[in-house]
Amino acid sequence: MYAGKVVEEAPVVDVFESPLHPYTRGLLGSLPHEDTSQPLIAIAGMVPHPSLLPAGCAFHPRCPDVMPKCQEALPPFFPCGAGRQAACWLYEEEAPA
Repeated sequence: MYAGKVVEEAPVVDVFESPLHPYTRGLLGSLPHEDTSQPLIAIAGMVPHPSLLPAGCAFHPRCPDVMPKCQEALPPFFPCGAGRQAACWLYEEEAPA
């Protein structure tokens, strides 16, 4: 979930092995590693106040994969394989017509 909205749904193992949404990838990338020489990767920016959400995808100001469409429209869930879906415009092309 990001800013009160579900951004990815998948079996737990799939989420940890191959996260789809940029926010999910960011969260998992910020977890400590067994190898303490690896730096933690922070997600840039701050979570917006719930009353001041930006237009479009609420994650777009912090997203490393942001596109113009992200700033304009809230993405629906797109199917991304068996039992998986992500609310991200990155997966629009993969969705069946």
